[in-house]
Amino acid sequence: MLHNTLQKIEPVLLRLFHQLRYPSPPNFRGDREVEWSWIVAHLPAGPGRALDFGCGASYLALVAAQRGFRTTAIDLAPVYWFYTHPDLDFIQRDIINLDFTPESFDLIISCSSIEHVGLVGRYSVKENRPDGDIEVMGKMKKLLKPEGGMLLTIPIGQDAVFPPLHRVYGGRRLPRLLDGYTIEEEEYWMKNAGNQWTLTEKSEALDQRPSRDYYALGCFVLQSKMEDRLISKPCGKG
Repeated sequence: MLHNTLQKIEPVLLRLFHQLRYPSPPNFRGDREVEWSWIVAHLPAGPGRALDFGCGASYLALVAAQRGFRTTAIDLAPVYWFYTHPDLDFIQRDIINLDFTPESFDLIISCSSIEHVGLVGRYSVKENRPDGDIEVMGKMKKLLKPEGGMLLTIPIGQDAVFPPLHRVYGGRRLPRLLDGYTIEEEEYWMKNAGNQWTLTEKSEALDQRPSRDYYALGCFVLQSKMEDRLISKPCGKG
């Protein structure tokens, strides 16, 4: 009797949990599944050195290590993983204050992180930097080897800032963010009427009106523009 009652109650409690956790559709629900799967699908094979910027508690740095990269994961906040790996290290620091040697990395991963840089009040950000995202993208460009690449996912839509949560990149700020990079591959996602992520055209993604609770997604394979250097190894699917 009790077992049958619990079986009936459990779906109701689960629906209530999701209603409390997520606002009315369209919302962010499922965004990490899209972003993480996209990055894993585009990870090249090592060996080499990889940097996971704003790693959080995701498993992307572990995947990079398992793909043969000596991987450094960095975040402002402490993280705890339920695993260790001999080729995976974590540093709790602000990348602005880290003095990596230029051209140190074959691969940089930035999954839904750059949009938070310099917005005080979230993810331990204590200093307001209106162009912190542009600054960090410039620094990471210098950290890439000439043949290296970046896997980047970001909010896309009409240009907006929602302090302290995130920026959204549109027709004005997106070119600034990607200045100095070559786009090798790009992909865009937005929610359909059933609140499911679906592939869309760039123009539709850029035209989305964002909010604190929803925006379209942009996924990019990037390389740094290096004058007088031959880029011989694109960072695409391994």
